Amino acid sequence: MSSKISQKQLGQRISNIRKKKGWSQFELADALSISRPSLAQLELGNRYIDAFELFSLAQILGFSMDGIMTQDYGIEKESFFKEDKFEYSTMSMERKAIPDFFFEKAKSVVMYLLQKTAKFPSFEESMIFDLLYLADFHHYEKSESHLSSFIYRKTFGGPLPDEGPPLLEKLIQEQSIQRIKFKSHGKTQQRFINLEMANLKYIQGDELEVINEIIHQYGNKSKSEIMDFISNDLPWKATELNSIMDFELAFYRQVPNQENLLKENGNHPLPNHQGI
Repeated sequence: MSSKISQKQLGQRISNIRKKKGWSQFELADALSISRPSLAQLELGNRYIDAFELFSLAQILGFSMDGIMTQDYGIEKESFFKEDKFEYSTMSMERKAIPDFFFEKAKSVVMYLLQKTAKFPSFEESMIFDLLYLADFHHYEKSESHLSSFIYRKTFGGPLPDEGPPLLEKLIQEQSIQRIKFKSHGKTQQRFINLEMANLKYIQGDELEVINEIIHQYGNKSKSEIMDFISNDLPWKATELNSIMDFELAFYRQVPNQENLLKENGNHPLPNHQGI
């Protein structure tokens, strides 16, 4: 007879079923009438699942309550599992988790970031995508939608989108931005300045709010200070070097929301800066 499983195993199984059924965390949390952070903690095994919640999950996701609690459980044993359904659900999740690159949107976000960080004397070129990574993952965690349309790769120098450097070079060619050199702490650094204003028609209000929050928190910090935070962020820690960083990992931080992560690091709550 199979022994019962741990809370962590149960949470992982529910997470696997949710993904194969094509549900987002937001959709499942809404169906359960709980918050998405509560569901994230449930899937991590950090939150107890009572009998009523387990029954509701079984009804919504279509799994066996008895079966899921056994050691030899396999998702392929569930009656809902069909190969064609699995393929369709996987494709659906990929469309949600992986953005299609949109040049005009990415350009607008980069231009706005450069416009707002121009006042910080030591903001250098290599910090652009550090801040955009923080903004993108923070926004995805809050709304399950993509902000800049960049996909980030973990590199020695920090998070870097494959489309990022070519986009900057194109903006230089278009004479939208200019690369300049400056001295910082006795070293020659490079940064960009805008030659035109950002086009905000591609950026929504909640997206501007997130970008402004991140700029307020990190715009005046050094590269090493920003990387100290990023290196302890779960999406970074869980990704191998030179691999793509999965946006879904934003939901599995031990403290579900990045604003709480910032507070844990001794920072004050982030004000809402909506000025353009």
